[in-house]
Amino acid sequence: MKQNVRIFGSVLAVVCLIAVAPLAQAQQNTKLYVFTSGSLGGFPKAALQIGGQGNIDWAPVSFYVITTPKGNIIFDTGNNDKTITDPDGWWGPLAKGFGLKMTKDDAIPAQLAKIGLKTDDIKYVVVGHMHLDHGGNISQFPNSTLVVQNDELKAAWWPDEGYSLYYIPGDFEVTKKMNIIRLEGDIDLFGDGSFRLYKAPGHTPGSQFAVVRLKNTARSS
Repeated sequence: MKQNVRIFGSVLAVVCLIAVAPLAQAQQNTKLYVFTSGSLGGFPKAALQIGGQGNIDWAPVSFYVITTPKGNIIFDTGNNDKTITDPDGWWGPLAKGFGLKMTKDDAIPAQLAKIGLKTDDIKYVVVGHMHLDHGGNISQFPNSTLVVQNDELKAAWWPDEGYSLYYIPGDFEVTKKMNIIRLEGDIDLFGDGSFRLYKAPGHTPGSQFAVVRLKNTARSS
């Protein structure tokens, strides 16, 4: 049989098909939903790609929800919803510099409601890294378990000189009180191969990406 494997992480989403053995029941019931948390645009490609030429005119800021029998997961949390009404106050000069656009329909609660979920229905919050466009809404999930590389927590709370601009402490202030799974590398979260995390330092010290195994193609929202 053929199985969809979704791979996503800090910057890009890649889809590939591989032949595998039949899935366990838990994997058959796993579903992946793709959402956007506003968009960015009008900034140099070199900001994301070494040697990049020209500008990025428009790029969605994505986050993902994976529903499983063992608990719902949100991968990345997008731009902080506070930027909908106060982009300059929350992001400072980066709001204009990165062409940030957010509306009330981009808010986390509004997006989750499309699939009948609330923030309290999310068991695991997983972040590819904790920059302002990936970890912006961690604070909306205080009762969830954060799954993050320990090196990324260190980088966010004590960034190297010149890198603090992209980490906004208010985005992840709640992590001081959250239950956290601090990773030092890769993990098979449920032990059945349905959701795996792989450490991929580079963009940030604790960047990671996920591989989700699905029986059927996921529905985008």
